[in-house]
Amino acid sequence: MRSFIVGLLVFSMTFLNSVSGYAAGIVTLQELQQQNRLATQALRELDRPEVQAQLAAFGITPDEAKTRLAALSDQEIKDLVSSHTGQKAGGDIVIGLTTVLLIIIIILLLR
Repeated sequence: MRSFIVGLLVFSMTFLNSVSGYAAGIVTLQELQQQNRLATQALRELDRPEVQAQLAAFGITPDEAKTRLAALSDQEIKDLVSSHTGQKAGGDIVIGLTTVLLIIIIILLLR
């Protein structure tokens, strides 16, 4: 019985693990379109005058910035664009309301 379990574990680790490795390499058409859209959005951001002024303050020319942007991986571009567009000026309302509710609860518990 013990050898059967060991054999089953060896089989599953050998063959089932390799199948999941192939699934990670598949890229769908929608993912490619999203990556292309994100790269285009990042390039558009570089054309904005305030971005170019900030780049000039750092001593980076627009052409050099575009070259650096082209060298980024798809994940790095996604992180760059999402960090820029995902931030709200006043923060997230859910976090603000949760904080206020927690403060009210703590005040009520202390009384």
